[in-house]
Amino acid sequence: MADVIFLDRFKRESVATKALEYWNKRFPEKLGVDTRFSDLTDSTLAFLIQSREESSWATYELIMAMKNLGGKARFFFMEDKEKIVIIELGMFLLDQFRFECLKRLGWIESYPAEEYPILELIDNYDVLSGKIRNTNPLLSRNHPQYEEFERATKLDKEVIIRRLFPEALKVFCPENTGDGSSSGK
Repeated sequence: MADVIFLDRFKRESVATKALEYWNKRFPEKLGVDTRFSDLTDSTLAFLIQSREESSWATYELIMAMKNLGGKARFFFMEDKEKIVIIELGMFLLDQFRFECLKRLGWIESYPAEEYPILELIDNYDVLSGKIRNTNPLLSRNHPQYEEFERATKLDKEVIIRRLFPEALKVFCPENTGDGSSSGK
């Protein structure tokens, strides 16, 4: 049994090493098979949470490498159905990057995906995404909107959390407006 577990881990690490080549050239920290959102540096997270083409491509390339779909150039020749899967997974990861940002700011206590390695989320997206999307991040008790959050319906809780994103981008990435344009600083 131990040999099977070891072999599975070896396969995952081999795929991860190949998938992370691009990321490990781009970002300062060494990312690996067990890297979680909390392991990312603030500078890497700041890059990934912004709505910029370069940030999106960094995420798409990681997804495509993990799924053995080739690099950025291959994306343009994929069937629309395949592109949609990559974009949907990219948006899911963007949410998780932003939830990690909210947690670092102390605005939320936790979020469901924080317990998983990033590559595991990509690899098991079909299984894990429903479970993760069904649970809202927990707003910090110290946040000014906490009482409103506690009284809100499940859907309204999600809205309250998502409304924090623009302000979080301004606070976490003060050199950018969060929309991809520079604020001139």
